[in-house]
Amino acid sequence: MLSELATTYLILGGLGAGCISVCSLLDLMFVREPFGFDREQGPLVRTDANILDFAFIAGFAVFCLGCACLVFDLGRPDRLLSLFVSPSLTWMTFGVYAISVLLVVSALLALVRVLYIPEVRRGFVIALELVALVAGIAVMSYTGLLVSGLTGVAFWNSPWLVPLFVASSLSGGIALVVICSAFVVKDEVSRKMLHRLALADMAVVIIEGVCAALFVSGALSDANPGVCISVQSVLEGSQSLTWWFGFVFCGMAVPLIAEIVFLIAGERDSDMLSNALGCAAVLVLVGVICMRVSIIGAGEHRSLELQVAPVSAAADEVPEEEQESLAFALPANKV
Repeated sequence: MLSELATTYLILGGLGAGCISVCSLLDLMFVREPFGFDREQGPLVRTDANILDFAFIAGFAVFCLGCACLVFDLGRPDRLLSLFVSPSLTWMTFGVYAISVLLVVSALLALVRVLYIPEVRRGFVIALELVALVAGIAVMSYTGLLVSGLTGVAFWNSPWLVPLFVASSLSGGIALVVICSAFVVKDEVSRKMLHRLALADMAVVIIEGVCAALFVSGALSDANPGVCISVQSVLEGSQSLTWWFGFVFCGMAVPLIAEIVFLIAGERDSDMLSNALGCAAVLVLVGVICMRVSIIGAGEHRSLELQVAPVSAAADEVPEEEQESLAFALPANKV
């Protein structure tokens, strides 16, 4: 039902949007990086601003890769243009507009950090970051809506899937920023940012764990046989290793422990602890991937093929002259 390209978009699109949103929020609240004629150049730039420079570029690059996967999965880019020419009130239109806005804004935010443009002032960057924050949240939500809105798999039709995907994307975005900090010299300013990121990720991981537990418990209490098969696949079937080891252990438990140790230890062995935090960030990315793969894989379990058999049978009864229009419509509904 969901191709490998669509699944890759769910991963990369969420990660990129999460990273851009986290960077925008950090700059708006704490860093307040100067631009225009007041911007310092070279080694005088603060290390926390350098971290955001790298992270904005990384987030934009990851998001572009995710969007490319989505376009290639559609097969016909003219479908996207048709949504702009004749928009309708659908989640597809909402997602396309949110993705387009975030692409443009994140490209500008990455560009002003690569090039020294004196005419670009701090007020303009603030406006871009506010738009990026809103569009980023919309795109992160859309990655969940894209899956939960597919009515063919009851396992995905959970109210907890969207907040789970948003929390996972935010955690992955924080992890990308932490990884980017490895390319910056560690000093008091950069360590202060790492402490903020560790605190924020602890809160997000806890929220993510609650959403995952509610998602699974809701599926366990569902009377739909397809949902029962899918949740059993996640908990003890073909997707259990990906869920328990990849997502729960690598993506949440280990990073949470590493962040607690990092915050408690303070300045002691700070370089070693910073490296440990970076390793934990890599595991967070593993968790982001495994959570999506396991949920999508469980929804597409072979035992559920009987559920779509009546639909396939009905499709065989469609007159031959309508087959072409039906073939156009089905891939569009997939994404």
